[in-house]
Amino acid sequence: MRQVVCSIILTKNQLLFFNNLIFIAVFFIINYFNRPAHDDFYSMFVVREMGIVEGTLFQYNNWCTRFIGVFISFLVTSVPIASKYFLFNTFLFALFLFAIFLLYRNILNDHSNLTILNISVFTFSALFYSTIDIGETWFWLSANSAYTLSFALLIIGIALIIKPERKYYECFLICLIFLLIGGLNEILSVFVVCSMILILFFYKKMNISCWQIIKLSIAVLSIALTLTILILGEGNNYREAFFDKISVFNGMILNIKMSGIIFIKKLLPKIPIVLLSAIILSVILPINKNIYKQVNTRNFNFAIILMFFIILYIFQLPVTYKTQDISVLRALLPISSLFFVVVYIILNSFSFFKKYIKIFLTTGLLIQLSCFVYQFKVCSVYSNAYDNRMYFISENIESRDTIKVPVLPDSGWIKSSEISDYYGAFPNQHMKKGLNLKSEIIAIDNHKESYK
Repeated sequence: MRQVVCSIILTKNQLLFFNNLIFIAVFFIINYFNRPAHDDFYSMFVVREMGIVEGTLFQYNNWCTRFIGVFISFLVTSVPIASKYFLFNTFLFALFLFAIFLLYRNILNDHSNLTILNISVFTFSALFYSTIDIGETWFWLSANSAYTLSFALLIIGIALIIKPERKYYECFLICLIFLLIGGLNEILSVFVVCSMILILFFYKKMNISCWQIIKLSIAVLSIALTLTILILGEGNNYREAFFDKISVFNGMILNIKMSGIIFIKKLLPKIPIVLLSAIILSVILPINKNIYKQVNTRNFNFAIILMFFIILYIFQLPVTYKTQDISVLRALLPISSLFFVVVYIILNSFSFFKKYIKIFLTTGLLIQLSCFVYQFKVCSVYSNAYDNRMYFISENIESRDTIKVPVLPDSGWIKSSEISDYYGAFPNQHMKKGLNLKSEIIAIDNHKESYK
């Protein structure tokens, strides 16, 4: 009944606007209650003991060779204000929104900037909600300073490459952007390099201008340079010691299983929200119907689905070969985003969604309102418990006895800062080093123990 009333009172554009407004509210309420977690404490330790540059070199030679991502993470950690995590996530939000807006503006010629902005915010919300692990991907500094940032930069880079205009400053920007990507995210970089080389190889069949070929070449050379530095890092040798070595053939066979796990266990659970968002976007931003008139729709949709699985397989292959496991969830943002795009393209071949668009928008609005209420409740309780824990630890920072803290409540879409009941676990040791504690720290059942 409420859906019907809202659909009658509000227009389609108004419903879209309120959907976008609630999404922004959801993002920033989580961002407001967000707190450091796990590796963030280790970053505190490294920055305190070594500084930003020396700490980055230490990580490069001893563990993590994503030198640009590590540098950014350490740089943010070094800022002496409590709101630094909020500010960095706000910057990332603005950058990602700008990336989508720039891509749309370079594709859509018959839309005003305000309309493009409205569509961009909704697209952002769709990619956000379709993310496999929202907390780890969007609100954890140790992850979003590399994986999420690199994907935002890639969208900007693609937007600049597809522009047909001959502007020399864009070549410089493309060079800078892809240099950064290569030092931020090796999984994405390997895929991008292979894809762009393939495009350059078949450029005659793809209606690409000479200027776009130049920009693609600059992008490939730039990303390959920093990716090479990343791959050659001594830290990779230490990490490889934790995994078995398998043949390329066995890796290719095993990758079928790993890709299937990602699709079935990680992507399919997102289908309800992906379908709703894709239906809405297919109405407010329909693909030119002439495309579907020129091809067999069933064959076209099958080809799109097949291409998605090929991309998923190729994207996951280096990880399977090196670790015999699926990618860390924070690295799968490009895949979950592509999954949404594929569903969006397929749904464009159906025309009956248009007359129900206000119902879909109202449903989305109600879902987002419930998300806002739930996340506000859960995240506020979590952040309050976290702050109490930090205050208790600060009061016992010189203690030689094991510090015992109650377990934290559910963190919602925030990356939880929970530690183990075993003092030797990595999160416990990171917290001990980051907070410069003199004793071990463990978490215990808060039904049996409270702060004393």
